[in-house]
Amino acid sequence: MIFDLEDSVAAEQVETARRSLSELLSSDRQDPRVQQFVRVRESAPYALLHADLAAVVGPGLDGLVLPKVDDVRVIVSIDAALEVWESLRGMVPGETRLAVLVESPTALRVAAELAGASPRLTALCFGAEDYARATGLAADDRSKGLAHARAALAMASHAAGVEAVDMVSREFRDLEALERSVSEGRSLGFSGKLAIHPNQVATINAGFRANAAELAWARRVVRAYEEAGLDSRGVLSVDGEMVDAPVVERARQLLADAERP
Repeated sequence: MIFDLEDSVAAEQVETARRSLSELLSSDRQDPRVQQFVRVRESAPYALLHADLAAVVGPGLDGLVLPKVDDVRVIVSIDAALEVWESLRGMVPGETRLAVLVESPTALRVAAELAGASPRLTALCFGAEDYARATGLAADDRSKGLAHARAALAMASHAAGVEAVDMVSREFRDLEALERSVSEGRSLGFSGKLAIHPNQVATINAGFRANAAELAWARRVVRAYEEAGLDSRGVLSVDGEMVDAPVVERARQLLADAERP
C-alpha cells in the first residue's frame, strides 16, 4: 500500500497529511501482510522532503516511493538521510526500502544507474502521466508510444536485479481492460503493476501469477528434463518444442513463484 504526500495532497493540507500518516504508521497494522510505503514529495526543495522523512520514517514504515528522480545523487542523499532517521528511531540500518518512479526521458536514460544507487532500492516504477507530459505522448497503457519506454524500464530493472513495476491503469471499473493491460505489461517484462483503486488489486495479482496451463507446462518441462538425466548442455523435446537449460530454469522459476504467498 502506498500512502501519498505528493500529487494527491494540496499544498495547504500537507502538514495535516503528515500528522495523520505519522499517527497511522505508529499504530498497529490492520493486516501484517500489507507493506506500507509512502510516496514523499520530490527532493527539491530538500526542506520539504526532510519534513516528510521526519514525519513518516519509523518501524511502521516499510519504504518510500521517490517521485521525479533523474539523478543518482538524489538517491544517495536520501539514503544518507534515512540512515540518520533510522538511528534516531531505533531501527535496523537499511531497513527502509526505496522504490523510484521513472517519470521522464532523462530518468529512463539513467534507469540502470538509479537502480544501482543504493542497496535499499527494490523497484523501478513507470510513472506514465509525467512521462507522457514530457514527451507529448498519450498517458494510456494502450499507447504504442509508451510501449518502448515501458519495455526499456523493465529491462533496466532486470539488469539491476530489482522489481519492474508497470504504470497505473486509470479505468479501474473496466476489469477486462485491466486484464489486457496486465497481460501486456507482463509480456514487456514487468513483475508487478501500480494500482489506483482497491478493485484492481485482485486482477493485478492474478495476472502476474502463472495460470494453470503455464504451471502444467512448467511441470512437464522439469519432469522431462529430470527424467532424461541431462546436464546443463542437454537438449530434449517437450510438446514438440526444443527445451534446453534456459527453458528449464524459466519453468523452475514459474513453479517457485507460484509457491510464494
